[in-house]
Amino acid sequence: MRQFLIFGRPRSRTAWVANFLTVPDQSFCHHEAMSDAGNPIELQGRLQESSYIPTGNSDTGMIHTPLEILRFFPDARLVMLTGAHLSWKRFADEKRIPARVVQRVDEDYQAAKAILRDRGALFVDVHRLMKEVPVARELWHHCTGMRFTFNPIRYRMLRDLNIQVMQESLARRIASRLPRG
Repeated sequence: MRQFLIFGRPRSRTAWVANFLTVPDQSFCHHEAMSDAGNPIELQGRLQESSYIPTGNSDTGMIHTPLEILRFFPDARLVMLTGAHLSWKRFADEKRIPARVVQRVDEDYQAAKAILRDRGALFVDVHRLMKEVPVARELWHHCTGMRFTFNPIRYRMLRDLNIQVMQESLARRIASRLPRG
């Protein structure tokens, strides 16, 4: 079964990417399935239950436990979304997220980046993704394995949509997913 995992810090457009990679009769990408599943075993079950091939998860919470997750998905295609540092900082300031939480998210993000770089992940700058068709095409092909044709018309339509998780929901998820300590 072909699976893919999209990692990123909060506000890195993981919800948009999940929508982009979900196309009826082609591929399916969960968004924040790790939050709902609770652990990598349940996440693996959710992805294996899907009738779609390929199937994946686009999830900011996975940056906190990448090694644990990757043990359950040794052959998954990996992606790291980059370039959302300012969006995350602005969100954290607006929502008054405690400095220790912001620091922990940033540390976990940097650690996940290093782990994913060593595993051959595709790194995608979200600002370029929202402007450049070749970047979107590369992400599409990396995750789907070129099994399905990239649709530039659909990409352009989605590119102009502001797909986001509600800020209050995101703040709750960040607080609940951080490992204690």
